[in-house]
Amino acid sequence: MLKQVSRLTGEVGYHGAGILFYHRDKNTTRVLLGKRAIEPSLGAWSLPGGKRDTRDMKSYLKCAIRETFEEFNEHNSIRKILTEAEIREVMNQRSEGLRLYLPPFFFWQTFVIEVPSPPSLKEWPRHNYEFSAVAWHDTKALPPRTHFGVRYALARSGL
Repeated sequence: MLKQVSRLTGEVGYHGAGILFYHRDKNTTRVLLGKRAIEPSLGAWSLPGGKRDTRDMKSYLKCAIRETFEEFNEHNSIRKILTEAEIREVMNQRSEGLRLYLPPFFFWQTFVIEVPSPPSLKEWPRHNYEFSAVAWHDTKALPPRTHFGVRYALARSGL
C-alpha cells in the first residue's frame, strides 16, 4: 500500500487545521473568509488554515493559529481573538473542533470561533501571498466559489 509520509513530522497523510471565524447580529451570521491567491483552489473563498508541521507539536489548534497568523498577517484584532481561543483550549472548553478525517491520508480540524465584534476590514493588511482579499460573508449568500471545507464546516457547526 502506498503511504505518504511527511519528511518533517513522520506522520502518514496530510494533517492540517483552520479556523472559521463567525459573527452573529440580529438577522445574519457572517463568516470571515480570504480569497485564495494561489493554488490549491485559486480564486475560491476559504478559511485560513494549512498543513501541520513540527512547530505545532502535533496540535491541530496550534497549527490553525499559526496558519491564521501567516495568512491574516497577524492582524491585532485576530491576535486578540486567537489568544482568547488558546486560553479556552488550555482550559479544555473548546478543544475538539470539527473533524474531517479520510483515513489513511487526510486529517483536518476546523475550529469555529465566534467574534463578538468583528474587526474592521478598513485596517486590514491589503496584500498577502495566499489571500488577495479578506471579507465577511453572509452564510446564506456565500460566493459561488466558496471552498467545500467552508461549506462543510458551516453544515457541521449548524451556522
